[in-house]
Amino acid sequence: MARSGGHSPSTSEDAEARLLDNLDGLDWLVAMLDGKQVGAKPVPRSWKNATAAPPSASRGESSLSPAFGQALAGGVLVEGKPAYHELPMTVECRAKLNSARGFNILVASEPKKSAEHWELYSFSGTGVFSVFQPGVAGACRARQTSATANGTHSLRSSKQRGCGST
Repeated sequence: MARSGGHSPSTSEDAEARLLDNLDGLDWLVAMLDGKQVGAKPVPRSWKNATAAPPSASRGESSLSPAFGQALAGGVLVEGKPAYHELPMTVECRAKLNSARGFNILVASEPKKSAEHWELYSFSGTGVFSVFQPGVAGACRARQTSATANGTHSLRSSKQRGCGST
């Protein structure tokens, strides 16, 4: 948690505020279970109603090579398919990331609350290419170099039954 600056790829909320919310709730529950007088339930400081953020407006840009056609700048949402969960699976993308200030989600499937969620992203602060699969093994750092440095990168993650590799 210290290395991440208090943020986790599993939530966009502040980890310290979320922990304090949990401690407030635990104190309230313990008092109630002990038969003590309790007031209103604690109001979480970190929780916001989950709403899917619309992707930023996408547009075509010149790509690395005319053979690749136009590059996507911005974001896009596409309809999910059962094939996105079938194993073995390899996800590849070419990305040019301009900043490591925040997390850059490159490819993702399912909302984060889903047990089948996975995402390829660059880690906040370092830009290190990473894979997040909460139902499998949590986050893993796929390469030690920044995906935000030195132009366009070809990035890939493969998952087989019982294991994953990047």
